[in-house]
Amino acid sequence: MIITWKITVNKLCDKRWNYANIDLIKGRTGTCCLPPTIKITNQDINDYGLDVFVNHPYLKKRRLEMFKNLQHPDCKTCWNLEQAGATSMRGNSDTNYLNNVYSTYKTDNNLSTICNEIDENSEYLESKEIDLLEISIGSTCDLKCVYCSKNCSSQWALEDFANNNITKEEFKSLTRKDVDPAIDKVFWEWYNDFAKFNVKHINIKGGEPLVIPYFYEIMEKLIMYSNDSADFDVTIITNLNTSNEARINLFFDYLAQLQKTRLVHVYVSMESLYEKAEYIRNGLQWENFEKNLRNLIVLSRQNSNINVAFMPTINLLSITSLPKFVIWIKELQEQYHGLLTAKCNMADNEFSPLNLTYHFAKYTQEALDTIKFMRDKRFPGQWDWQNFYKHIEGIHNVIESNINLDAINTKSIKKLINLLEKIDKNRHTDYKVTFKDYLKFFDKVQAI
Repeated sequence: MIITWKITVNKLCDKRWNYANIDLIKGRTGTCCLPPTIKITNQDINDYGLDVFVNHPYLKKRRLEMFKNLQHPDCKTCWNLEQAGATSMRGNSDTNYLNNVYSTYKTDNNLSTICNEIDENSEYLESKEIDLLEISIGSTCDLKCVYCSKNCSSQWALEDFANNNITKEEFKSLTRKDVDPAIDKVFWEWYNDFAKFNVKHINIKGGEPLVIPYFYEIMEKLIMYSNDSADFDVTIITNLNTSNEARINLFFDYLAQLQKTRLVHVYVSMESLYEKAEYIRNGLQWENFEKNLRNLIVLSRQNSNINVAFMPTINLLSITSLPKFVIWIKELQEQYHGLLTAKCNMADNEFSPLNLTYHFAKYTQEALDTIKFMRDKRFPGQWDWQNFYKHIEGIHNVIESNINLDAINTKSIKKLINLLEKIDKNRHTDYKVTFKDYLKFFDKVQAI
């Protein structure tokens, strides 16, 4: 169902135009990382050619709805965050649209005129420049993060299949590892004809890229095409959990080659520490992860165009360890005498940290104090503490305002508890041992 907004500002989102999200293994495309993607068929390729990735009719229709003041449920994550008072990915959306999209059309029409006159055939619905190209390469992964699902992790799919929650056909579809030759062909044609000249940033993610063979083919092609393309940077999102020495060494070799012609960011997925991290990211071996991370940081100090960053997914179970996690990053930065960056995500549904009461605000406040110290005193203007601070501050403000259980969704917490019990049964873990600092809160919710 599509509903009309009650507000008349901040209706446009530049990410609907300039954030391409393409899964080459599953053969799907979309814009932004939050809305669902759509399947690319052979008929789509025949009908739309190279436009199939960012100017598919479905995507252009979603853009038209924004001009018409309509809110499509595909974008519900941002609407819900903004309604709760937290910061969404859209930011100051109209301003971002004007700066990043409108300027590409070279028109004298103002935004109000465009909103009044636009129709489904308008050029303003077309994506002409890509700020971010996100290349997803399937769901093959070596971890089962608690807030993840069978759609994004092959380990989750395997567990669901073992418990008869999905069929064999669903399992095969979810865990496909090979790229469709037709999709691969048209993608690299689009990349060579358009994307590599009109993109500012490329992100590569899985699943887990380091355990996906196709990832290394992509790295080879990016290196091969690097001399005659725009000056974009490349970001690789990884959990760094692999224990395969040959694989991690090959990854480091490709990083060293790629950084000769462009800036390379490696975003490390982590938001907690030690046994809590191993529970949240089931399958994680903390010691192996930290060894790989430290070796990566050393590599980045030897190659100036490699930047190591963290991409924590802040979730309900990570809040109590957040202060120590931030201090751990600070200590790594001090130990290796260099800069680390951070970009924050937030889990939703049962794992949303916004569903905690004010008792947990002490943890987010302590984390904010450390972040503020680093932002203002240690490396001002160099580590992107400010965006990290703003994100955690938004979460903190919501948690602090939840003064009692009436302010939160207790049904969601009860659903979370049931899910954790199922997880413990399947994985031989025990959330009551690992997350003792939540038990009093869970007991109060269960008593309702």
